[in-house]
Amino acid sequence: MPRATRGQAGHLDLKRRLRSNMTGPETRQWSRLRARQLQGLKFRRQHGIGPYIADFYCPEQSLVIEVDGDSHADADQILKDQRVTDIFSPSAFT
Repeated sequence: MPRATRGQAGHLDLKRRLRSNMTGPETRQWSRLRARQLQGLKFRRQHGIGPYIADFYCPEQSLVIEVDGDSHADADQILKDQRVTDIFSPSAFT
């Protein structure tokens, strides 16, 4: 199975902060993904892929899950989210 490009080392503190301060929707999603509850797959929270941090990542399947809430509804954020989606597309996994 292809693997994602490693995240940037400088993101470690940010990833830790994001894991400690998850949004409500992220917390609910994590409660369903953690401890191999979804088809026995292991997920990581706030996993770095290239310059971006994915909300949830399953290395076994190269699967990224992004949880978008109300803050992603404005036009600028929609464009940014599309760029991130392109980064997380299958071609990003080598």
